[in-house]
Amino acid sequence: MAPQSKNAYPLVLSLALPPAAARTARYAIERLECYRSIDRIDAAAIAGPPAYLADASMDQVAESLAWNVPTVAIATPELGAPELQLLRNMGLAALWKIDQEQQGMVFPELALAWPQSQAILVEDDPSLRQMFRQILRFAGYDARSDFRNAAEIIQALESDLQQNSTRSELAVLNLDSERCLAAEFFDRLRALYQRYSQLRSRLRLVLMKDFSRPGLDLRMIQRLVQPYARRIFHPEEAALALLEGFFFYEAAGPQSRSQAQGNRQPASLDQLLFGSGIEPLREWPAAGNLSGALQAEGRRVLFRWLPALLAGDASRSAALADSPGRR
Repeated sequence: MAPQSKNAYPLVLSLALPPAAARTARYAIERLECYRSIDRIDAAAIAGPPAYLADASMDQVAESLAWNVPTVAIATPELGAPELQLLRNMGLAALWKIDQEQQGMVFPELALAWPQSQAILVEDDPSLRQMFRQILRFAGYDARSDFRNAAEIIQALESDLQQNSTRSELAVLNLDSERCLAAEFFDRLRALYQRYSQLRSRLRLVLMKDFSRPGLDLRMIQRLVQPYARRIFHPEEAALALLEGFFFYEAAGPQSRSQAQGNRQPASLDQLLFGSGIEPLREWPAAGNLSGALQAEGRRVLFRWLPALLAGDASRSAALADSPGRR
């Protein structure tokens, strides 16, 4: 059945909040006029209209994520490092920290577009897989990760190409995955490129590998990767790149980017994937001039907590300087 609204909304759970912060959270939710209050996470809460759960426990956050629905948690800046690490290990991506003393508070932008594109996601680590799934859903992608081998990944790409001749394709692929042999994947991908020449300009291939782990050697896979990608990210570095490309680049706004001095301003996902010598930011610049960009900043505020918890060690990734990249 087609959705009745042009927007979807995440499940929102506020952790234990002091009274003033709880009132702010409730106002931020109730002003949308589409949320209902619930007292448990179950099928009715997931399938019904947008829902808000106050005084949620960490277990309930984990329950929401287990349903694979976009999830926003609300907390205060005083939430401790162990709790933040626990949320990150669950795979949470969106967290609004309510700071009652902050001037010019920006409420989070909760309206999501219904997914118009499907992203291919291959990641064996459950925590990272859930985090990527959440990031992609907030970016407008429905992530599919049920692949058993390289052949099924290529079949999914080809099926989407046949159904839509113009839409961009996104694949987030960990080369360490036991479900995807790199040699087989790139052999099949080369054949797919030969059948669909337009794929070279349409495919965003986010490749990941931790080169500190035993397994694939860079010299062995460089020849395979170079025709299709300029770099191989460390998995947590890839999460940083997606956050920057999808949310922080948009929120920076063209004026802020054109006036950038000193520290690098956020880059687009294409720049991060196909540019030369651009590493994902680990500390986000100030919002700058928000005129005309409040909605983008409202989305960004949900993800500002996460980069500090992502190691994204560039020494365990690889840049393929001479790769042709995207054409």
